[in-house]
Amino acid sequence: MLLDWISYVHPFATFGITPWNPQTGLSFALILLFGGAYMPWLFAAPLTADLIVRDMPLPPGVELLVVAITGLGYGSAALLLLQRRFGFDRSLSSRSSLLWLVTIAAASIALVSIGHALVLVLHGIIASHDFAQVSLRAFIGDLIGVIVFTPFVLIVFTRRSFPVVSWEAAAILLLVLVGLWGLFGFTEALRFQLFYMFFVPVVWIAVRFGLEGVTLGLAVIQIGLIAAIELSHESAADVVAYQALMTVLSATGLAIGVLVSEQRRTQHQLRIHQDALHRAWRLATMGEFAAAVAHEINQPLTAIGNYARLAKRAVEKTPPDTAAAATAAAEAIVQVDRAGAVVNRLRDFIRLGRIETSPVSVTTLVAEAVAVFGPELERRGIGCQTSVVRDVPPVLADGLQIEQVILNLVRNAAEALAARAGMMARSLSRV
Repeated sequence: MLLDWISYVHPFATFGITPWNPQTGLSFALILLFGGAYMPWLFAAPLTADLIVRDMPLPPGVELLVVAITGLGYGSAALLLLQRRFGFDRSLSSRSSLLWLVTIAAASIALVSIGHALVLVLHGIIASHDFAQVSLRAFIGDLIGVIVFTPFVLIVFTRRSFPVVSWEAAAILLLVLVGLWGLFGFTEALRFQLFYMFFVPVVWIAVRFGLEGVTLGLAVIQIGLIAAIELSHESAADVVAYQALMTVLSATGLAIGVLVSEQRRTQHQLRIHQDALHRAWRLATMGEFAAAVAHEINQPLTAIGNYARLAKRAVEKTPPDTAAAATAAAEAIVQVDRAGAVVNRLRDFIRLGRIETSPVSVTTLVAEAVAVFGPELERRGIGCQTSVVRDVPPVLADGLQIEQVILNLVRNAAEALAARAGMMARSLSRV
């Protein structure tokens, strides 16, 4: 009723047919938000508004018929949108939802406008030659109410997010005010051409702030336009023409805004997906790193165990072989230091993200690797000989990693020989 009173400008005769009907947009929004429970209000509110705002300009029978056409038309259209087959989203998060809203609303508004005008003609309240004018004015007024205010109300209730106050928002508002001043500050011959200036701030808002921003911007422009029209005392015909242009402007802004919002939502979902992949990659990397740590530490730990067993056997001899025990203990200490160096190197790699290299001797690398695994080879009864070309120049590498590679090769060869010896032993036993 308040919106009906505010928007009661340039009516046709004394009826509620005006070129701006935001209450129609509110009616659609209430049904879409809260369902059929609000249907009775679509009949009660227009009837009460005609009684209070316009002192019941129509005969009671005609009034009830017009109210029934309006309530049933808009209520049925809004309930139709809520059917599952349309996939309508009240937050207007997709192009299809916005398209269904505009399409079904425009169709129902056309039927209601024609029915309203037809009732008035049949009861002799308006002349038949005014039928087209009354229908057009009712259609444009209700359509601009739905296109501008229904998306705005839906987003207020479902998203509760609008552009914050900023210098950019102030600049856009200033541009709108300049457009209104230019529209009504020049001669009447240029006014309709100057209306297209509003496309600049509307497109700006849609691109920068998406559907949330453009619905707010269109509401501000519509209210400012009506206020400027009232202050400049425009004719009713001009008001209808301005509202027709406003309809085109609103459709353009909503189309751009929903596309921008969809793109931003897609980018947000892509970032979420990328974050999930990154977390999965980090978990996989941690698993690989744990395996690498176990692999790197395994070799010196194996050598430490071998030297410890040698020292134990040397001590258990009668008399004890102290020299051999001391040698084995010294080698075990070397391997402990080696394990510590491996841990430190891995820690540096985690912190720095790179491997430290330095010039190392190939002969030394091979000799140290074989020496580490020597006790294990002796325990398995496997001999090992090395042959390195003389005068090999130092190489730039990570010595620990190269030694690890050599150790892996020697270990694999020893395990293969041990497996082959076991197969031969089993074959001989069967023979």
